[in-house]
Amino acid sequence: METNFTENPESPYDSYDTTSGIELIVENERFRVCGCLLVYASPVFKSMLTLEFKEKQEGEVHLPGKRSKDIKELLDYLNPGLDDTLADGADSAIRLLPLAEEYQINKLRDKCASTILQELQTNDKPQEFVVKCLKMSNQYCLLEVLQYCVEKCAVSKSLWKMIRDSEDVPTELKAKVYEERLYVLEAEREELVTAKHCMMGIKRRLNEIVTPHDQHCRCRTELKVRSPLQRTCNFCARTWCTDNVSTDSYRSSYWFLCNHRIGYNVANDAVLRNFLESKD
Repeated sequence: METNFTENPESPYDSYDTTSGIELIVENERFRVCGCLLVYASPVFKSMLTLEFKEKQEGEVHLPGKRSKDIKELLDYLNPGLDDTLADGADSAIRLLPLAEEYQINKLRDKCASTILQELQTNDKPQEFVVKCLKMSNQYCLLEVLQYCVEKCAVSKSLWKMIRDSEDVPTELKAKVYEERLYVLEAEREELVTAKHCMMGIKRRLNEIVTPHDQHCRCRTELKVRSPLQRTCNFCARTWCTDNVSTDSYRSSYWFLCNHRIGYNVANDAVLRNFLESKD
């Protein structure tokens, strides 16, 4: 039974020229390409076209199970006269990666890996996409993509649950994500402990500011009688006493200046100021 092949009039792979010599047959569609293009790009095609395989004798390479759309995009990438940008970005990379692996086209494999990684880093992708990239990077040993996906899944509780409950994710890959998640949780715990200690210090300092105490400054009159006494408050570190202070003025200055100018103390206290500046 004779097979009818379709031809796309807009495709550069439909007509022969002086350098054409190989036909790739995919889904009843023919792609006429230069054999050297395939030989230089792929060790697999090189074996087919240079050793004593039937493809060399017939000048045809049948690619069963492949999609013509994917093969055309692969050829477009290899074509030196065309841009090497993948047409559909990460979607193209995911479709072409198995072909790059099967035919050992390392340049295309690296291009797929960088495209997928860039898509993960620059766009907020659905969780299903992240899990798909995780499994694919593990399958094809895309180490940089794999590490990024593992870290992303370890940080997200919902992603981790999705991986944990998935039957498609290999056990060793789950273990890798779980180990990374333990590191993340330990780091978060240390941050919480540090924050707790910091907040306890802030709480204690605020309590000291708003609670009356007996360590305020003493006027010089009292210093002359009971010297040496502390002239400054332990908490605000300021001195308000002068050489000639009466009892009334001392009491006034005590309550107005020393005994809890809360707004002033909060705004100028070193502990509180450093804490607030660290949160800017």
